[in-house]
Amino acid sequence: MHTRWTDLWSTSPLFQHIQHIDPFAIKHSFLKLTLSFSKRLTGLIIGLRTRHLPLNQHLFRLTKTDSSDCPRCPYIDETVPHYLFECLHYLAARQVMSQALGRKATSLSHILTDPEAIVILVRYVNQTHQLKSTLPKT
Repeated sequence: MHTRWTDLWSTSPLFQHIQHIDPFAIKHSFLKLTLSFSKRLTGLIIGLRTRHLPLNQHLFRLTKTDSSDCPRCPYIDETVPHYLFECLHYLAARQVMSQALGRKATSLSHILTDPEAIVILVRYVNQTHQLKSTLPKT
């Protein structure tokens, strides 16, 4: 059964994206990482990894919004990387995250796989108030 699932997963459109973030995603490392996390925090991490969050790029794909643009940055898609690393509206929160994580603050892979970085990521999400529906309670 595991072999069949692995074969099916490797043909999924999300496979390449997830593999880039966490090459061991189909192994037990994700389960080990999230074992002590709440359901909301696990959901946030999964949403960030799969890009299925209430950000306009995803909502536009689902026809829930008229545009994929960031509401604060005209003509720029509101994507996970834009939200975490580029949006000028969140510059202050991003600086706090950068000070805490150093050089690895711009590594999506690090932010979504390292337990200590995830704590900093949750602070960032809480400071921005952008993902209220998926916001982990701290």
